[in-house]
Amino acid sequence: FSQKALVRRLRSIESLGATTVICTDKTGTLTQNKMTVTQLRTTDLLESDIDSNAIWSPHSWSPTYTRLCEVMNYCNNATLPNVGDPTEIALLAFVAQIAIGGFVRYNEIPFNSQSKYMIVSGLQWWNQHISYIKWSLEYMLELCQWYQQKDIVIPLTAKEKDRILAQNNHYATQAIRVLGCWYSLNTASSDSIPQFIFVGMVGMIDPPRPEVSKAIQDCYWAWMKVIMITGDHLATAQAIAYQIGLKGNAIQWIDFQQSSSQLDILKDTTIFARVSPEQKVIICEWLQKLGHHVVMTGDGVNDAAALKAADIGFSMGITGTQVTKDASDIVLLDDNFATIVATIAQGRTVYDNIKKFIVFMLAVNFDEMIRVVVSFIIGIPVPMTAIQILRINLVTDSFPALWLGFDRGDGDVMSQKPRDPKQGILQWQRFIIIIASILASALGIGLFIYNLQTEWLEIARTVSVTAAVFFEMMVIYSFRHPTKQAWQLPTNRFLNWSVIGVLCFHTLTLYMPWWKYFDFVPLSWEDLWLCFMTGMIWWIVFEWWKWIKKKTSN
Repeated sequence: FSQKALVRRLRSIESLGATTVICTDKTGTLTQNKMTVTQLRTTDLLESDIDSNAIWSPHSWSPTYTRLCEVMNYCNNATLPNVGDPTEIALLAFVAQIAIGGFVRYNEIPFNSQSKYMIVSGLQWWNQHISYIKWSLEYMLELCQWYQQKDIVIPLTAKEKDRILAQNNHYATQAIRVLGCWYSLNTASSDSIPQFIFVGMVGMIDPPRPEVSKAIQDCYWAWMKVIMITGDHLATAQAIAYQIGLKGNAIQWIDFQQSSSQLDILKDTTIFARVSPEQKVIICEWLQKLGHHVVMTGDGVNDAAALKAADIGFSMGITGTQVTKDASDIVLLDDNFATIVATIAQGRTVYDNIKKFIVFMLAVNFDEMIRVVVSFIIGIPVPMTAIQILRINLVTDSFPALWLGFDRGDGDVMSQKPRDPKQGILQWQRFIIIIASILASALGIGLFIYNLQTEWLEIARTVSVTAAVFFEMMVIYSFRHPTKQAWQLPTNRFLNWSVIGVLCFHTLTLYMPWWKYFDFVPLSWEDLWLCFMTGMIWWIVFEWWKWIKKKTSN
């Protein structure tokens, strides 16, 4: 919740660190999903030059302008101030102050990702049947044969269509999303589309989220590729990509589908335009063929298949449907791309913390095991009794290791390459486990044998156990990072307090009445100092080894 992400499947946390590609929607994820109508162009201006500022005011009345406002108002399911789709809210807000005649709806063909249009049929106040439609401009123009100019209907020729598409392309290059508006005096059914009359286009701006640019740069630093997948115009997607710093080639789905070298195109393409939810599944599968670990976002019902196909599916918590949320691994509570990147960073940190926990616990437990085995081999008493080993495992190791698993990270987790999902959790860490175990057990057995010759067996065992406790509580800080020095890492105050607590509790145990229950005896201050220096020596050795490793790697 602190990262505005709700994890539905815990396995996705471990998988986040392997992410190499993020396939994200544009609207609402990269942008603010706050549509504002900025351009309005009726067919009365069809003969004029392309003009990005040709917006009509409510006072520039004409029959065409009235029809255009009727489409915006009635082909709409939103309710002001903010109930419904952001696009429809923006259209409704624009025409809210305009007086439009009455309309009684009796039929609707809702928008869907396949047809990409919405049709509403009804009866006007003078009992005239009429249908309104809003649709992606270039798709509808292929079917449309008429347009209205002032109060007459004129055949729409190829020349006029070219001028309309040119204006559409001009808007798209400015990151303006364009909707075409039509009407018909014939009713529409789900079986056929009547002959609609084109009346104009509406341009809307959906500005990028201000934090997305930095998130994109973080992805580049983290060796991850970002791919924008949108149903909008290619030029609109490219304009948004330029504003947020998304680099790479752009392509429309139809061109990608017809290409004979789709795998080669995928390697350099970061923008896919005019893509339906079903086609997102194909993109995901092609990326997985290239060996990528894919994150996919979605919000609509039809996005569920793509989220299932991806290695990790993110659904939108605000605009997402329940079907999409059920199909996803993680729900974005704020629908924000930057939250995806923050979640991946958290996933990498969690995976690193799991490794730290495992390495520490294996190292200290192998230390104890080696001491016991070697003592049997060389024929000396065991350096630790069963109750002492149990006490170390339950008290000394457990609490610091627990807080080691909650480490905040080292600050450069997003500068590392994604891990290989086929790679085991322990790689070079095996060497650390072996070296730490051998060094700790060698010094512990040496101290035990030395004290066994000059002191009682109980004192020798107490020194051996105390030296192991000091060693574990100091070397745990060296396990927090493979190359950075312990003092260069962010403070983990819970780890600090648990280490202090363990050391204080162990020291008190040596001098309190209950020491006999753990087979301990009180130690002299010289023995305590020797145990402390033993732990300090190996902490210095590990920090020196990390410093050498960092220098040689540079």
